[in-house]
Amino acid sequence: MNARRTRFRIGFIMMFACAMTLAGRSAFAQTSITAVAAELGITPQSAVIANLSSTQASQVLAHLQGAGELRQLLIVKHQAVDEAAAAVTEFSQLLLTDSGNEEVLGQYETAKEVLTAAREHVVEVQVTLFEIAVVGIGAEKVAMINVCRSGARYRVQSPLRAKQRTVAQWKTIEPALRAESRANRRGEDLNEDIANLLAQVRADQEVIEAEIHLNQNLELMKQIFAQYD
Repeated sequence: MNARRTRFRIGFIMMFACAMTLAGRSAFAQTSITAVAAELGITPQSAVIANLSSTQASQVLAHLQGAGELRQLLIVKHQAVDEAAAAVTEFSQLLLTDSGNEEVLGQYETAKEVLTAAREHVVEVQVTLFEIAVVGIGAEKVAMINVCRSGARYRVQSPLRAKQRTVAQWKTIEPALRAESRANRRGEDLNEDIANLLAQVRADQEVIEAEIHLNQNLELMKQIFAQYD
């Protein structure tokens, strides 16, 4: 495995692991091609922002369709996370009423280790599925899908996810958007600092280009994805 591919793979692992940590528990196991794709950060929106052609989008989904065993394995791994998380919850509740019970404490610590390992196994399958899905679309487009995925956990409009941002930046933008929405509903003036922040965010070239592409191509991309529901 060459150095560039290694860096990409490490990036994928960190990204998926972070998503699992923030989620706190396994996502509900999905069986459809598009549901698995969405779990990997591959959506009509991210495909358009990454400038995938119709042919490339179909190829990505076809690759996932052909990875049936891995998709089934992902479901199994998600179920293992759910079971491990339930065990952690059970033992933690027992400790609330019997905190000095060494046996229960040991079971609790073991359950946490099992949960951590289960989450890592989910990430491993996600990374493998992602690498299979994006074969042949080019490193630049793969990177843009990952940029979109990194912003997917925040409640923001799709074009805003076209730019790589830090967690701190997202934690500033997300509440600013909520404040804007609230001001619009109430017919109030938006705080000037918030208005300036959002104006700057929306003026980013990546965001402007993403909005243009989404307006032009999103409906067609949704039709392509719908063929794999």
